[in-house]
Amino acid sequence: MTAARCKFDRGLTFENSRIGGAFDVHHCEISARVNLSRVRFHEDARLSYVQLDDVDGFGAVAHKAFAITDSVVKGNARFALDGFTRRQHLFDPHPLHTLYKQYQGDVDAEALLTERSQYGVVHVDDLAMRFHGDASFANTYFEKFVGFEGVTFGEPGADTVANFYNAQLYGEAHFERATFHAIADFRTISGNEISFNVSRIERTWMLDDANVPGRLSLNEISFADDATLSFRGARLAFFGITMADIKRADGKSRLFYERCVGDGLHDVEDDRLTRARWDDEAEAARDEATARELAQRLCLDFAIGEFVVLRDSFTKRGMTDEADWAYWNLRHATNVRDRTYATSTAAAVGAWLQWAVFENAFGWGVHLRNLFGSSLLVILVFMVLFRVFCPRVVVDWDDHTMELRDLPGYALFVISLHSFLGRARDWKSKSSNKVWKVLYTSEMIIGIIVITFFIGAYARIILR
Repeated sequence: MTAARCKFDRGLTFENSRIGGAFDVHHCEISARVNLSRVRFHEDARLSYVQLDDVDGFGAVAHKAFAITDSVVKGNARFALDGFTRRQHLFDPHPLHTLYKQYQGDVDAEALLTERSQYGVVHVDDLAMRFHGDASFANTYFEKFVGFEGVTFGEPGADTVANFYNAQLYGEAHFERATFHAIADFRTISGNEISFNVSRIERTWMLDDANVPGRLSLNEISFADDATLSFRGARLAFFGITMADIKRADGKSRLFYERCVGDGLHDVEDDRLTRARWDDEAEAARDEATARELAQRLCLDFAIGEFVVLRDSFTKRGMTDEADWAYWNLRHATNVRDRTYATSTAAAVGAWLQWAVFENAFGWGVHLRNLFGSSLLVILVFMVLFRVFCPRVVVDWDDHTMELRDLPGYALFVISLHSFLGRARDWKSKSSNKVWKVLYTSEMIIGIIVITFFIGAYARIILR
């Protein structure tokens, strides 16, 4: 069936039909409901450049590609029962025929159309649409309610895509209990309230450059072990993500761009990694090594942006441990980029110093164990320095005047600890020299710096 440049003032109804050939409607205006409920599409089905009112696809099955693209849906778009109606009929689907009367404006009709469930519906989930092939709603504007609750996208093992690229969802959009066997492409979407509660992601979920000023709800969402997630450049006012969504069962990350950096997943064919633009000459000269290097740089840049989003989201929800985790990874990824792509020798030296001091020694101010370890290391190092360079310095210890070389190890540890803590005393030394004073003062300065970071990190714990 093909319809082009048409106007349908009273809508279109294909309810409970079998469409064996291609279905193509484009550049049309449909002023009333389009009813695709329980339709079986055996070939590609496409509505493009159309203006629609309400669209119903309860229980429809698309065996091949299905698309509503570059269109405007001014009414409600429902491809499954809403949660309330589903719960009403969960254990008794027989009254479901009244649902059709409600949705089609026949609520005043007194006569029952049938005493059995309509169209062979034996369970409420039979009214959730199933996309066996690709599904596309790209560049489509939805003004009101959008319902994909319990809808299945793709089949296990099939190379399919659920494409919502640049979809505008300005009403409530519901994907609760939806199953995405296909790649879930939600890049550049815009919407106010979008829910993925209890949904299932089997392959990858892309939210790159998404803009959701309202709530993006992810309660009890689940991911397959090898599923990936990306949201670089996204502006998400409330992003309900948790660590369980970020970490796989084996502890590795499912953040696509972080994995790209850490595991070397620089597949340059993935269009998330080919955002840069080259002129014709540069493109022609680009070899595989250059492409992989570019992919790695893009991965680092995008991973840093995602950690910013995670830090802000965790902080807003009072998830302090998770916020510290995101902050540490943000600083770590930034430091890796600065070390790897330093533009000068001074920049490289500075980046390596940051890695040695701020990351490993201070744990970027959020890891107390790094600070404890650094403190102990400094104390032990200066114990050795005191013993080696100041063996004849005389101090009072346990009411005895002794040289440092004769002190037991625990005594040198205590002296070094006091120096680290900045206690202004010279142990009543009668023969101190310049080396002793330099070492003592140096350890005191280092101690002040370390203790400052420690106080900051500890204060964060207390304020929680």
